[in-house]
Amino acid sequence: MKKIEINIFSYLFIAFCFIILVNDYLTFFFNWNYFISLLISGVLSLGIIHFVNKKIQITKEFDKADWIFYILLFLVFAITIVFPDRMYDTLNYHLYSQVHPFNNLLTGDFFPSRNINSYTYSFTDRAFYPFRLVFGYRLGLIFNYLCLIVIYHQIKQILMSLNIKNALTKTLIATFSIFTFSIIDLIDVYYVDYFSIIFLLEIFIHIFKKYNYDINQLFPFMAFLSGLAFCAKISNAYFILGLFLLFLINYWQELKKFKLKTLLVSSITFCFPFIIYMIYTYLETSNPFFPFYNTIFQSNLYSNTNWMDLRFGPKGLLETLIWPVKMLFEKNRAIDISIIEPAWAIGYLIAISYLGYYLLQKIRKRKVNKTKLLFMVCLIFYYLIWAKFVLGYTRYGLFLLILSTITIGIFIIDCIKYKKYICLPVIIVLLSYHVYYNVFNYVYQADYWSANNIFGNGLESYKYNVKQLFVKDEPVQMPENSAWGVVNANSGYMMLLNDEIPIYSLVMSTDTEYAKNLLNERLEKITHLYTLADAIEFQAFIDNLNSSGYKIKEFYKTSTPSFLNYNNYLYIVEIDENTSNIMNNYEEFVQKKLSFPKKENTQISYWIGLNNKSKNESVSNYQVQLVSKKHGEEEIISTSVLPNDGQMIRVSSSIDTRNTDELEINNLVEDKILSCVNLEIK
Repeated sequence: MKKIEINIFSYLFIAFCFIILVNDYLTFFFNWNYFISLLISGVLSLGIIHFVNKKIQITKEFDKADWIFYILLFLVFAITIVFPDRMYDTLNYHLYSQVHPFNNLLTGDFFPSRNINSYTYSFTDRAFYPFRLVFGYRLGLIFNYLCLIVIYHQIKQILMSLNIKNALTKTLIATFSIFTFSIIDLIDVYYVDYFSIIFLLEIFIHIFKKYNYDINQLFPFMAFLSGLAFCAKISNAYFILGLFLLFLINYWQELKKFKLKTLLVSSITFCFPFIIYMIYTYLETSNPFFPFYNTIFQSNLYSNTNWMDLRFGPKGLLETLIWPVKMLFEKNRAIDISIIEPAWAIGYLIAISYLGYYLLQKIRKRKVNKTKLLFMVCLIFYYLIWAKFVLGYTRYGLFLLILSTITIGIFIIDCIKYKKYICLPVIIVLLSYHVYYNVFNYVYQADYWSANNIFGNGLESYKYNVKQLFVKDEPVQMPENSAWGVVNANSGYMMLLNDEIPIYSLVMSTDTEYAKNLLNERLEKITHLYTLADAIEFQAFIDNLNSSGYKIKEFYKTSTPSFLNYNNYLYIVEIDENTSNIMNNYEEFVQKKLSFPKKENTQISYWIGLNNKSKNESVSNYQVQLVSKKHGEEEIISTSVLPNDGQMIRVSSSIDTRNTDELEINNLVEDKILSCVNLEIK
């Protein structure tokens, strides 16, 4: 029996993940200093890895053609790495989970992320933390680039198992597979989807083609990888079951050698990656998969429903069967950003064509390529699993996109090999559109929400962000007995600014009366409740503040930390429960004429500041006046000098407007935009 072969890049990645897991076990039980815990876990892990090394063989396959991929990856690195990640889920829960895997949320923080995300298993987020801790907020994403190198070499291994041996061919197909929009789009964010790709591909590599492995050594290793995949994303369970069926197909004859001891060891290796997070979640919520399957576990922290995002996925059997094609025409049902490259459908249709061709050959009793047939059957089967059970959501099925692009490569090779040149014009047209679609969206649709690169930010922003790469921020000092209140899913920013005060979610945490009571108990004990408003999304902040029943009490401070992009800042806002019917309001303007009542004592109040669109411009003695006009003559009611950092200034006046013709907020520097909050005239 041969040793289990594993590529050196996959080996190093899995070994690193093992160290992260051991560290979290130590954190859970002992709560040591992070660096001490990481050092001890590294030593313990090396001992275990040394024992495992006796059963595996590390392979090192490098080709000169690999430099094509590495150069392209470096170019992407150069145009993306300087821009900070401000994606929704990064700020919602990924950053928080990196630092606080077991933070006793119910007695310390209270659902700092949305309640559906606060108990996401933290393992994959924790893997980012050492990189962010050492290299900073932006360069911490280097880990994603290393993940793509692992995936690249995994694809080459799959191509080898399909008897594709030419070095340049393997490089071109592997590079084509990775440089699709859905995959490369995640390179600049702290999302964890690359983990799922790596673990699922590694399982597929070892069981797709039968090798002369000892099943009693292979099965525990596959169980461990399956546990990692499950821990990375619970929905991977459906793919794991599909891969297990493939294992049974290829190793059916070997099962008679399967030992009971192997089953026990495999159970341990499978559970090891996720059991500690599952136990923690159960102890906190009474539901180990919180908030999923809550009709079974009935946690009193979530409604008695099984959470599912009904925005996505096919409806009915027919849509499920054609979903890879259907979703190209209804993109918003398959991904939030509504960008889906054609390769999903092209690979699926090619796989179906191969299956039909091979079945016809079987009927004619002709020889077929069993390896290639099995690959196509697997792709179709996993596509159907994904469409039916994983919402058909593209980010959760990137493993399939890799297999799909490999299928396209196989088809082109076969067209040339068997001289089916008539098919080439069709596939060339389709691939040309695919490449155009990817490049167009990466360059011309670039913004922080997708493809956060130099094309969407500009050269001025690039220069600014380069200067921020190695800047270290000092924590923002907050008053005693304070807490953060989350209304805009940005607990990540709060934690980065000050991680010493508790974080309470005010909007997405109280689905039940029990949860509301827990939150109210905490709020009653604090003196100051602060929240964060992102200048770029200030209107969304106001809307969420109103919907959650809070009002602005004071603009405590404006912060411009290094982890923000060019032309942005954060408002630290003290808030209080809104007991009146007056809603918070927000406007942007250069000049503003006011409507007012004609009476002796008109009260005018508002907060005024320099809008982020005017930030970073040299402004001295920047003045804004409240001006009254009577019979053609102007009277200056008040003059405010605005700081260049966007800090809001409170303006409050009482005037006689019985004979007033006009009231105006007069901007003395006319090309500068103002932000005005809670304008009240009564």
